[in-house]
Amino acid sequence: ERSQEPIPSAPSHSRAFVRAGRPKSRDRTMARGAGSEVGGGEEHSQAEGRCLTKAGRWAAAVLLVFAGAQNTNTFKKYTPLYVPVECGNQTVHLEEFAVGSKSVRLSFRVMLECANPNPYEVQILPAGTGGVYVGLHNPEALQAGSLSLQPTILPPHGEGGGLVLGSASLELTGADADELLPHFLQDDAVPITMDLQFRLGMHVAFGLVDWGADTLVRKACGANVQGVLAASLGRSQAGIIYQRPERLGRLVCGDAWAELELPEVGAAASTMQAAGARERGRMVGRLAEPDQARGELIKDLSLGFAIALCYLSAVLISPLYSCLARRGAKAEPPVFDRHQRLSPDEHLAGSPAQFGGLPRSESGAALVENAIAAKADWVNETGGGLPDEELCQGNVE
Repeated sequence: ERSQEPIPSAPSHSRAFVRAGRPKSRDRTMARGAGSEVGGGEEHSQAEGRCLTKAGRWAAAVLLVFAGAQNTNTFKKYTPLYVPVECGNQTVHLEEFAVGSKSVRLSFRVMLECANPNPYEVQILPAGTGGVYVGLHNPEALQAGSLSLQPTILPPHGEGGGLVLGSASLELTGADADELLPHFLQDDAVPITMDLQFRLGMHVAFGLVDWGADTLVRKACGANVQGVLAASLGRSQAGIIYQRPERLGRLVCGDAWAELELPEVGAAASTMQAAGARERGRMVGRLAEPDQARGELIKDLSLGFAIALCYLSAVLISPLYSCLARRGAKAEPPVFDRHQRLSPDEHLAGSPAQFGGLPRSESGAALVENAIAAKADWVNETGGGLPDEELCQGNVE
């Protein structure tokens, strides 16, 4: 009997309500086109901004790499931080020799050559005034003058040479002049000794940190002076002076006064004697170990930190690092089988594993439950007049 009864058709307003929930394909296309026109300008400006940002990050990374390379070269340049400065080839010239009835006055010009092997300038500074003595340096020697060197800057790597000039003067008056005047008149050799001393100063800047140190260099030097009326005046047989007499012997230096062996005036030195004199007169400016160790520590910490900071910042700021970081942190998307069909009960009771390892949200469960309830109500009211595919599509929309 029931099969003979006509099945009531679904109300037109209900079917229209369900179908009204999903827009027509043409409407969706027009809406999509309108959205693309509106957002096209914004997407273009965003793309330009991303390009400019990426170019700026690449430029900053290149500059940081260049700065790191510069700091690395600076570190190599100042390793080792200090190499001893050497001086030698000391010479002395007699500028004035005046003998009076009550005074004796002598003045000298002193020169020495220095070589700076370091990559920075080194200053030669006066270290007070050294004493000038008449006689060998012993308790009987008489201090009668002083010696001082002019401040000089030694160029790096020995460029241009390093000639250091100094001056010494000696003057005797009163009882000292009366006692020594006969020696300055007739002796063949009057020993004159002097303290040759100066300071080496250096200063190096490592960015915001700097280092400076100095050291004292000192040598004992001496030369013989010939008396005014000595026999070697350079006279001809007729008694006429035909050349200027040589009154000053070679200047020799050593670490101690006892090492000094003053040559006679006009005596020529052999090759071995000259080599030995040069070796004894070699002046080496060595820094104290604490000063050099402090400088090495400052250099290692300041330049090492700058090098590490530049290279690390270049890596972190570069777009390549950001790309690799995003790729490493990106999770794998869940894999679903589009051919798998689950019943409504399985959807409601589904475990997170059935959804690709993702937890099932309460809103999704409620949506499925509402869809099943709506389908049941529709079947009861209309007798199943709406196809399942259309019903599902309407509920989803």
